[in-house]
Amino acid sequence: MPDLVELLNEISVAFALSSNLRTLLPRLAPAMARHLPVVEVEALHLDREGQSVQIAAHAPESGRCWIGQRSARFLHRQAIRGAVWCDEVEPARVAMTPVAARLKIMVGHAGLLSIGFETDISVEGGATSNTEIWVSSLQGHCARLGQLDATARRCRHAHREVTQVTQDTEDTETSVKDRSEPGTDIPVRTLDAAIIDCISSALQATGGQIYGKAGAAKLLGLKPSTLQSKMRRLGIARSDFVSSS
Repeated sequence: MPDLVELLNEISVAFALSSNLRTLLPRLAPAMARHLPVVEVEALHLDREGQSVQIAAHAPESGRCWIGQRSARFLHRQAIRGAVWCDEVEPARVAMTPVAARLKIMVGHAGLLSIGFETDISVEGGATSNTEIWVSSLQGHCARLGQLDATARRCRHAHREVTQVTQDTEDTETSVKDRSEPGTDIPVRTLDAAIIDCISSALQATGGQIYGKAGAAKLLGLKPSTLQSKMRRLGIARSDFVSSS
């Protein structure tokens, strides 16, 4: 019987240090394997453009990894609700030990976490079991990681739109610089509002954290110093997004 408190703590730490499935995999696999008979942990996630699925598998006992790619339909076909124990167990991709049980959990709408076990593990009926508790914990962490990924995707999309608007505005100003029509400062105000909304979304998702792999600068694809410069110029206070708890 695994130490449930230690298991839940290690799961929480692995997720807290990760901003996406790619960085989660090498942390979560060995963390769970210290308490459970984990053969391998596999992650599927859509690329930034949503055109293909990146697949990665990690065997914690041997440390072996595997990386592959499929079409976006590959993930859509495996979409599930909640945490699912699979009846048909696929063989392990990189581990030598056969997989006897497999747990799958969606990570938002763009990812799937799959954990293979070397012995049959199932949720017991009746009273809440230890298995139900750590599966529920995994599901909650996956939901939050999915929200973080969705926020990052929205921020990247907004950043691309802002960049395009900036270029279009500069092109327009160049072509009409001899004209003096009223209201020519409206695109600038609209652009600043879009940037403020984009940065605020990233800070909200990261709890005000700017630096690190799970920081707002990483989500926006900016250097931390560049993000802080933009925040000062636009009057965005980091303290407004830091949790008081």
